[in-house]
Amino acid sequence: MLTPLLILIFLRPFISPEAFPAAGAIYLNLLLACLCALLCFLLADKRERGKAETASLLPAALFIIAILPSAFHGNADGAALLINQLAGFSACLLVSRMDKERTSRIIDAITAAGAGIAVIALYQYFYGFGHLAEYMAKNEMSGGIASDYLGSKRVFAPFVTSNALAGFLAMVIPLRMAGRKTALPSLLLIIPAFLLAKSLGAAAALFCGTLLFFSLSRNKFRKTALAVLLLAGVFIAAVFVLRSTGSQSPGFSLHSRLAYWKEIALIIKNSPVCGNGAGNCAGSASSFAHNLFLQLWCELGIPGTAAFAWFIISTAGKACAHIRRSGDDNYLLIFCAWTIFLVHNLADFTFFLPQISFIWWLIGGILISKPDLTKIPAPSASP
Repeated sequence: MLTPLLILIFLRPFISPEAFPAAGAIYLNLLLACLCALLCFLLADKRERGKAETASLLPAALFIIAILPSAFHGNADGAALLINQLAGFSACLLVSRMDKERTSRIIDAITAAGAGIAVIALYQYFYGFGHLAEYMAKNEMSGGIASDYLGSKRVFAPFVTSNALAGFLAMVIPLRMAGRKTALPSLLLIIPAFLLAKSLGAAAALFCGTLLFFSLSRNKFRKTALAVLLLAGVFIAAVFVLRSTGSQSPGFSLHSRLAYWKEIALIIKNSPVCGNGAGNCAGSASSFAHNLFLQLWCELGIPGTAAFAWFIISTAGKACAHIRRSGDDNYLLIFCAWTIFLVHNLADFTFFLPQISFIWWLIGGILISKPDLTKIPAPSASP
């Protein structure tokens, strides 16, 4: 019964509801039906191991409940947020009750999708931008975001922004290394695609994930850790060098985010406790705050933000305790992938892109299930 879910997990990053609304709606209906069926099966099957750890999802459930008022007041954005986050929460609950063999297959599906995404991004860099330039010249188009991306050659396909692509690939990199002896071929695709997205925020998040790994790992990797950290520093420096001027430059991005945060802070003042409702955080410059916690505070108020923060702190605390007890570096890599997403969302908005946030919820379910991946070999056919 797991096969349909694995197929849907693999397809999730490829289907952007912003670019393909009809396909996104069909996919979401199929996903919800599959999750509902599997949840019913696991909850009804007494042979499935009971998981007391699923109590960790209580704050996440409260977070979902905090979205309900926006959805029930005819707010289309609130309803969309509720449905997508409910799908993610359901996936997290489902995976939290799975054994290590199933969670390993879910990781394979995510990383296989990452390799496929990387192929599309590399194709865009070597061929897609040329086709785009020809199309724009033929139709006498100039200026706008398309011209900025064309000038900087920042890959973004199949996502709507380069930062979203890089944020997704930054999560996949440590996942690909978890319990896998054949990670190199996929990483040779994923890492170049990640660099060509030229996302400073994603590079900084990956750097923080690297720091987290070597601060919690029991293995004595002092020299190796230094080498990896230096390499990560080179990656970030390369992002600065590769970025072009104009609206795609790091300085412009930083200035824009500071403007977003100031504007959102003014909106929060109007209703700091109850929030303004999901979808009502848009300022004059952007529909997103480019900071997950500021946007949740603006839309859901203190209760929704506190519930979400409680879920993060609770999950992170239990994950760190498990890492200290077990010394499992593969589990630690999964935790790093989960954390990288959160760090990236301090300056971006991929939490509100369901094709990425759904993967984060899945990784959270894997963390809660506490699988021992050290004894699971990598499938030879995996990308």
